[in-house]
Amino acid sequence: MHDIFEIQDELVGEIILETQVALTDGEVAHLAVRQTRSVQAWEYFHQGLLEHIKYRPESFQAARRMYRKALDIDPDYFDAMVADAWALWMDARSSIDASQVDALRECRGLVDGLISRWPNRAEAIHLDAVLLMMEGEHEAAEKRADQGRSAGRSYLWGYAIVHIYGGSIKKATELFAELINSSLVLNNDALYCYAQCLTLMGEYEQAIILAEEYRLRVPATVYGYTLLATAQGMSDQSERAAETVAAMRQIHPRFTLAMFRQHEPYRDAELLKRIIDLLRKAGIPD
Repeated sequence: MHDIFEIQDELVGEIILETQVALTDGEVAHLAVRQTRSVQAWEYFHQGLLEHIKYRPESFQAARRMYRKALDIDPDYFDAMVADAWALWMDARSSIDASQVDALRECRGLVDGLISRWPNRAEAIHLDAVLLMMEGEHEAAEKRADQGRSAGRSYLWGYAIVHIYGGSIKKATELFAELINSSLVLNNDALYCYAQCLTLMGEYEQAIILAEEYRLRVPATVYGYTLLATAQGMSDQSERAAETVAAMRQIHPRFTLAMFRQHEPYRDAELLKRIIDLLRKAGIPD
C-alpha cells in the first residue's frame, strides 16, 4: 500500500510514452503535481465523490465532510480542494435551504485560495469562471473561460455553460462540437449543458432526447425536470411539459420559480422571463 501512488505515477508515465499522447502544457502540469501520498486521505476523497455524484443538497454537504477529512490529513491535496469548492458551488446553485449568498461567498474564498497557489491550473480557472457566472459577472466569466480553454480541454463543457448563460450561444456550440469530437461519451454535466444549449438554439427534438437521458442518469436533481419541461414548452408540447412538472413535484414538492430564478444566472433577463413563464404554465408555483 505504501508504494501504490508511486506505481500509479509510473503507469501514467509509461502510458504517455507508449501512446505518445499529445498533451497541452496545462495537462502536463496537472500530471506533474502530486496529489496525495496518504491512502486514508485518498479513501476519504473517494467516499466524498460517491456522495457528490448523488446530486442532492444533503449529498453535497456529506461530500464536503469527506473532502475536509481528506484535507485534515493532507492539507495540500489538490483534488480534494477542488472537489470541496465544487461541491459548495453545486450546493449554492441547487439547494433549496442553503443561503446562496453565504455559500457563494465561502466558495469565493476557496477558489481565490486555489488560484493564489495554482494560477494556471485548468481546474482552478474553471471554478473561477463558473463562480464569476453565478456572481453575475458574465463578461469576466467569459474571459476567464477563454483563458481556461488554453489550459486544456478537460473542462470544455464548463466553459460552454459560462457562454450559454452569458448569451454567447454560438461560442458554446463550437465548444460542444469540439467536446463531442474528442470524447467517447458525455459526462452528466456536459450532457445537461449540451441539452440546454440545443434548447436555446431551437433544436428541440434532440434537446428533449438528451434532457430525458440526463433525467434518467441523475434522477434526484430537480434540474433534469426543469430542463426537460423547458425544451418541451419551447417546442409547443405544453401537455408533456405539464406531465414532466407533475412528476417533478412528486419528488420536489417545495420547489418554486423563485428558487429557479435564483439558481439560473442568465444574463438575458428576457430569456429568463420566457423560461419562467413556460415553467409557470407547466405547473411550477411562484
